[in-house]
Amino acid sequence: IISVSISIGVIIYFGEEYDFRQVDANTLNEKILSCLEKNEINFEENENFFETCSLNEKVLNESYFIFIKKNNDRIFELGPGDTTRCALADKNIKFPRCTNSTIIKDEDKFFIQVGASQQRREKVG
Repeated sequence: IISVSISIGVIIYFGEEYDFRQVDANTLNEKILSCLEKNEINFEENENFFETCSLNEKVLNESYFIFIKKNNDRIFELGPGDTTRCALADKNIKFPRCTNSTIIKDEDKFFIQVGASQQRREKVG
């Protein structure tokens, strides 16, 4: 019984590919959106953004793309990728999966685009 359970677990774990990039992008976008709603952030000081929003700059810079505009002015950009790659994600499976959101705060309109580009796990076998 134990060996059958282990075998089933291994088959389930390694049997199908999975891709969490869209889920990761949505989660990070929601976290940034919530942080902007609740806090005043000075985007001229990046450390303020990361500290205030409890984000790890090193991790984000490696696997995520963050783009923020305030009233159509680019105020923050981080990580590999760009808005073009987000727009073409449906055409190339290796491009990041992205999500957008907009918030109006104190008469300012913020546009947030987050892309997750960490590699998905391919099906084994």
